[in-house]
Amino acid sequence: MSSQCDKLYLFLDGELGPVDEEHFRHHLARCEACATGLHEAMQLEMLSLYALGEGELTAKPAAVPPVKPERAPRGRFLRVLPGGLHVAGAALALVLAAGLAALVVYAPSPGAVPREVWLAQAPTRMLEARVAYARADGHRPFAPMRSTGDTSSDMPRPPPLRELADLEDAGDLHGIAAAYLVRKDWRQASDFLRRSPPSPDRDSDLAVIMLEEGHLEEALELLEDVLRRVPTHPQALWNRALALRDSGHTLPAAEAFEAVAKLGEPGWSEEALIRARALRHETQARGRAWKAGLAVVD
Repeated sequence: MSSQCDKLYLFLDGELGPVDEEHFRHHLARCEACATGLHEAMQLEMLSLYALGEGELTAKPAAVPPVKPERAPRGRFLRVLPGGLHVAGAALALVLAAGLAALVVYAPSPGAVPREVWLAQAPTRMLEARVAYARADGHRPFAPMRSTGDTSSDMPRPPPLRELADLEDAGDLHGIAAAYLVRKDWRQASDFLRRSPPSPDRDSDLAVIMLEEGHLEEALELLEDVLRRVPTHPQALWNRALALRDSGHTLPAAEAFEAVAKLGEPGWSEEALIRARALRHETQARGRAWKAGLAVVD
């Protein structure tokens, strides 16, 4: 039992301040003991309303359902009016409604889902591209899988099903897609992305799948569309640089990485600068080799 449980009857009496009341609503949605207490309070509320409808009801102990010994007395939130009637105050009705709303509409927030769903705790990343989902986009050094016959030891565990179910209950299909993207499960990632609402972030991640499957022209087309809508979209800029590089356009790819570096993102900007310099050196080296070849021909 947490310290919040001690506030149930303050909540029922409307004696909590606005901040404490809001905190208790969140607690109520997760605490079975307090939810049970709320249910019992509602039963008493219904009993009192029934008494009002049927006539006078004297204040006898037998009229109130037995209370379990470990729980605090329920009498605090019943208001005694002249004539012996027990009725709930208006404040009680309001807080009960608020508590019920918290129970009905509560869905687990993505922030409560463990970071390992997106492999965010790993020291390196296995996906070279960037995922446009904040909790999957933390910078870590890129470490591609070893090119051995058996890659099963390199593959991370599948995302935990319970956490995926929580994300689906919360309507966060993009979060589920991101969990599959970082594991390079393109089929599952594509399925959840296409079920997600259209957005630049979603399209950037669809382009990642096209890029990884070798559909470079389609990936570039989709990324260009994202950047027309959001010119400084970090993940689209990064992924466009990769697509340009893989298409053999090393100088435009270097310029795209330099655009990422200008955004000043911790980790990503430094890696982008390193990649841009490497691509420029590669371009210059090819230029020197081409000139040397011309000189030999002449």
